[in-house]
Amino acid sequence: MDTLGHPDWSCKEGWTLVALPDTDGHPVALGAFGPSTRPGWANLNMLGVHPDARGQGYGTRLHAHMLARAAERFTMHGGGTEQGNDGMRRIYEKNGSRQDAVQMYFR
Repeated sequence: MDTLGHPDWSCKEGWTLVALPDTDGHPVALGAFGPSTRPGWANLNMLGVHPDARGQGYGTRLHAHMLARAAERFTMHGGGTEQGNDGMRRIYEKNGSRQDAVQMYFR
């Protein structure tokens, strides 16, 4: 969790934490999904791949698995990433997601 930048993350009620192991059985990718504030919607969150395992398809496979698992309980899903996170944007595109909106934050 430290490597993904979420050292204090705890699994909220109704959320599922998913780990994807490498060929040696060590977890190299993590993600979580659970209920959104919108009825029937799932949020996919915190998808990350250990830096040493990036570029090997783990993120794409984990995201696809999380989409399938979320579809078992929810009718829709949502997720987001920063504009400059090209790796996550490619994962979304590979798994058939499309950009619906842009959210901007001001300080």
